[in-house]
Amino acid sequence: MGNERRWLMGPAVLTAALAFAGCSSGSSADSPAPEVSVSSTDGSVVVGEGSKLPDSWPPDVPAPNGLALQSVVDSGDSAVALYLGPGDAAAAGDDLKAKLIANGYDEQATATQGPAKVTTFLKDTTRVEVSAEQTGSDASVTVTVVRLA
Repeated sequence: MGNERRWLMGPAVLTAALAFAGCSSGSSADSPAPEVSVSSTDGSVVVGEGSKLPDSWPPDVPAPNGLALQSVVDSGDSAVALYLGPGDAAAAGDDLKAKLIANGYDEQATATQGPAKVTTFLKDTTRVEVSAEQTGSDASVTVTVVRLA
């Protein structure tokens, strides 16, 4: 149950953190530091342009080309990274799919959830979910990594 709860809590925490960051006045153009960073024994949330992937992020799970990392939620056995920017979400999702398959991940399922295309991959004990969504001229790609072991 603990892993399922963390899997479900990641997107909720990310959404709350993004809402909080959206209410802030922003950061200085000279500072790439995150706008919001919260850590606890259960994990961490980092929101803003200074966000970095956690050390536990699998090196064979790439970032989408041309999109900036905006936030990361890390709960130990799962992590969620949100990338945003101008671009084509479908192309970014297809690029990630090709890279994950080239890195040995097997595509498990693809579904459409509202405006988002969500694809799930599996390699050994690592599940990766890529959600790509277009909003006007901007692309949003969420990459979720879950360690199943």
